[in-house]
Amino acid sequence: MPVPQPPARPARPRRTEAAGVAIGADEAHVWVLDPQTLALSDLVSACHDLISDDERARVRRRRFDRDRHTALAAHALARTALSWCSPEVHPDEWRFARTEHDRPEVADPPSPLRFNVSHTDRLIACVVTRDIACGVDVEVADRDTDVALLVRGTCTPAECAALRGLPEGERPGRFFRYWTLKEAYSKARGLGMSVPFERYGFDWDSGPIRVSTPGDAPEEDDPAHWQFAQWPVTDRHILAVALRTGPAPDLRIVRHPTPTGRDGAGGPGVFARWRFENHG
Repeated sequence: MPVPQPPARPARPRRTEAAGVAIGADEAHVWVLDPQTLALSDLVSACHDLISDDERARVRRRRFDRDRHTALAAHALARTALSWCSPEVHPDEWRFARTEHDRPEVADPPSPLRFNVSHTDRLIACVVTRDIACGVDVEVADRDTDVALLVRGTCTPAECAALRGLPEGERPGRFFRYWTLKEAYSKARGLGMSVPFERYGFDWDSGPIRVSTPGDAPEEDDPAHWQFAQWPVTDRHILAVALRTGPAPDLRIVRHPTPTGRDGAGGPGVFARWRFENHG
């Protein structure tokens, strides 16, 4: 469906003072959204009004209407999630700077908040932390996949062996567990797809999810300084989160309710409408 293009409203004055934060340093907050539920609500125009000119240009560059709508919803979700964590800041006040690997970080107002966004078919995910490097990835895990082809350049020898030891029907599910963890990890490091996935392995069969790193890995890749979490969001989607906690204890991961419909506690209003109505 075409993304509505409402008239632009005057920009708010740029904040220069630091923004207060309502989440703890020991927390990571995760939101998920099916963009289709947003399309069925009256929030699409409001979301378009929240995002920046650069983000609107990024939305327009998407080839298909469905992809443009997903990109719009992803930008709006990130802004709304940040404002949930910093309630005095309206979602349209956030300004972002992009790293050399095109990762957005909060630039204004000054804030300790870090965030990351991922999206796939019918699902968007956003993680927000306080001063902790974070990454999130979400994928459709039940798609028809040639695992033998995809493992090349993606999986370590140990991961390939684990996949070969499974019945053929179980291999795609485990592959996408590996894939989402590697994506979340590379995004938390701020390096995007430049991380050599086949050199960083994951295992969860004997305890918590852990990463194994090559011998020449930089010091900040110390496996003991990383926390991972992973769970199915729907019967089709798997989500992974990576957090660079350093020597500190693991964070408490707060999963916000999944919007599932237009109205009621499961609709987009569980986070978005509340923020729009209170700061309109």
